[in-house]
Amino acid sequence: MISNPLGLAVLGVLLVRPMHPYDIASTLRDWHKHESIKIRYGSLYTVVDKLHSLGFIEPVEKEREGNRPERTIYAITNAGKSYFYSWLEDLLANPVKEYTQLGAGLSFIATLSPEKALGLIAKRIDRLRDIVRAMKTQERVLRKQGLERLFILELEYEIVLKEAELNWLEGIYKDIKEGKLEGIGAWRSWHRQSLVRDREGK
Repeated sequence: MISNPLGLAVLGVLLVRPMHPYDIASTLRDWHKHESIKIRYGSLYTVVDKLHSLGFIEPVEKEREGNRPERTIYAITNAGKSYFYSWLEDLLANPVKEYTQLGAGLSFIATLSPEKALGLIAKRIDRLRDIVRAMKTQERVLRKQGLERLFILELEYEIVLKEAELNWLEGIYKDIKEGKLEGIGAWRSWHRQSLVRDREGK
């Protein structure tokens, strides 16, 4: 089967009407879906080929404009519709473990000195503030353009996640800076000993 979220997006767009992959990508951008799903032309064509091989989409027409290469128009099949709705229902109903880059970084933060970690967290906090501001501005612009909340729920969700991360990191930053983070004494001691060993060449 297919697990790339871009596959879900392709099927979702083809529910509207048959399209060429280029038109699918353009529609996804017009719908602002590139904010929640990574869209790359190379990956898109790979996903389209996979969906075709699985019988979820099928070519229904070929068209040519001038001297340009022939373009294949795809439509979603009944099997594709069933798979799309089953996949969508699973995504909405069932929480899963998502492996984030921040989580991976935090799992090894103790290998840095507290001071180094503090500086990096401060940088992330500044960047997160900028990101949240930009996303909220985008949300306001889309609402002013008449886009209803239903169609930007994924953006609202991203804002909530980024704000939660920002608030949590601000608390972690404060706890490290004030020496209140549980385990920070051992953390500092370990790095002081490591620094001594490095200076002594041991």
